[in-house]
Amino acid sequence: SFFSIRLAKQSLFASLFLKYNIVLSFFRIVYERVSHHRTLAVFVMSAFWHGFYPGYYMAFATCGMMVEAARKVSP
Repeated sequence: SFFSIRLAKQSLFASLFLKYNIVLSFFRIVYERVSHHRTLAVFVMSAFWHGFYPGYYMAFATCGMMVEAARKVSP
């Protein structure tokens, strides 16, 4: 019935929201515990989180370095 579909969608949304919060808090812990190059550490941890593919490490490391460089250049 319509009511059961509605409940299923709500529970799916709640579980996805909970997973998102867990992952977000995990990356926040990484950011807070690393003392040097925090952003780069979070990007590398994100590559590790996604799997052992060289493209992830190259992409996330490049993005991390670009963010670090942009922060040093911007006022």
